[in-house]
Amino acid sequence: MLTVLVASCPAALVLAAPATSIAGISVASRHGILVKGAAFLESLATVDSLAIDKTGTVTLGWLRLVEARPEPNVALDELVKVAGSLGAASSHPVSRALAPLLGDGVPMALEDVQETRGLGVVARHGRDVVALGRAALFERLGIPFSEPPTHEGPIAGVARGSRFLGWVLLADEVRPEAKEAVADLARLGLRRQILITGDRSAAARRIAERLNISHVYAELLPEEKMRTVLGEVAAGHRPLVVGDGINDALALKAGAVGIAMGGQGTDVALASADLVLMTNDLRRLGTCIRLSRRCRRTIYTNVALGLIWTIAIMACAVAGVLGASGALFAALLQNLSSLVVMFNSGRLMKFHDPLA
Repeated sequence: MLTVLVASCPAALVLAAPATSIAGISVASRHGILVKGAAFLESLATVDSLAIDKTGTVTLGWLRLVEARPEPNVALDELVKVAGSLGAASSHPVSRALAPLLGDGVPMALEDVQETRGLGVVARHGRDVVALGRAALFERLGIPFSEPPTHEGPIAGVARGSRFLGWVLLADEVRPEAKEAVADLARLGLRRQILITGDRSAAARRIAERLNISHVYAELLPEEKMRTVLGEVAAGHRPLVVGDGINDALALKAGAVGIAMGGQGTDVALASADLVLMTNDLRRLGTCIRLSRRCRRTIYTNVALGLIWTIAIMACAVAGVLGASGALFAALLQNLSSLVVMFNSGRLMKFHDPLA
């Protein structure tokens, strides 16, 4: 009876998943991927669609000023100083791109700086409220503004007090590896791909065409991004959501797995994501999925080994094959099965996914 009890102890089964998860997380860190929990690494193996942000994710996020268009009777220097000061106080890539406008100048002394998700940034300068952002921000503040100019890239308006100062036009570039990374994900089975962005439709579609992404959802507020991702879930998909900014935090939580760009992502996005790409290289998205699927196969193998081994030892114990010292032999065989499972999990440490 004691032999059967010892033989039925499923040591290998207990170690099957934890040993693999530890090895997988270690390998991920070696590739510049921060995994916040083993469960997220396992969930990544089941994703079947991609929802990816534009600015700062598939694009470099290093926006450059194309043109500043002050309103009539507004000095260009005033528009530039307000835009640059607000940009320096912001964490969003579009706003931050305006900080260099100040040059060697001293930024305005701003107080009570508040970033409104998906709209822009608002602060106080003396008695005046100063604002930088989309047209919807000025509608909310009750500030009359002119029609936004036609432009393919991001556009931000600037206001001081109740006066609208003008528009600043920016441009961004696609990451060099973005097209390769998106195509790699399609080959891995994530053929349903959508671009979600708060930017205007024309700019979003231009980027999507370059990346061969057919579905575009533009001019979205953070809540609308989240609802778009939840719509994918409701349609039966398990979306992988990738983003970098404060506007992506809700969407990152809504997907099956959320991955943030760690190099220049906001603290809110990093906290909301399940995994973080510390290198900012989009090609590591494919690495994440390949590693996750390898981990899943290793776990299945470990479970099969542990189960077959335990059943075999129990059968030998019941049949009396192990003899008078059966309990001792059963314990040794169970320890051997644990070593086999640990060895199989350790093979995962050889995983290497070089970038092209």
